Amino acid sequence: MGRFFFFAVALCSTSAQAQCRLCPTEPSKDAVLPTIPLRIDVEAALDLGRAAQVRSGGGGTITLDPATGERRVTGLADLGGFSLKGTVRLRGAPFAPVSISMPSRISLTAPDGSTADVIDIRTNLGSAARLDGLGQLSFAFGGRLVVTGGQAGDFRGRVTVVADYR
Repeated sequence: MGRFFFFAVALCSTSAQAQCRLCPTEPSKDAVLPTIPLRIDVEAALDLGRAAQVRSGGGGTITLDPATGERRVTGLADLGGFSLKGTVRLRGAPFAPVSISMPSRISLTAPDGSTADVIDIRTNLGSAARLDGLGQLSFAFGGRLVVTGGQAGDFRGRVTVVADYR
């Protein structure tokens, strides 16, 4: 029997994105940033579900697509369970353009000290993120967990989401 895995990522720190067609796409040099504070709310933590190593010393990956929520497991036995793309909602000034950054890697740790990484963190955002007419923007993120031989446990980690007005 293989080793059991459970993977989840907690966030620290979906409304549709509507763009103002009358607003300039790039702020002017004299543009003043909005005075309404930009707020980041976690709607759902990234959860990659459960999997098991099928052979001793084996490894594999679990990938979660941020746009579709599709979960792909390779090289591991898929034990199913609940998987969920991470979702974040920004709230601030209506129609304000924003920049959002996330790390390319999330370090995970199990209670026994084992570690694993989620890499290739991706969002479903386009190139020009902008809050909608209600001052909101929701986006999802996913990534790829790479498991190497001997890693097992209930892995957890944190990711920092940084958002600012442009």
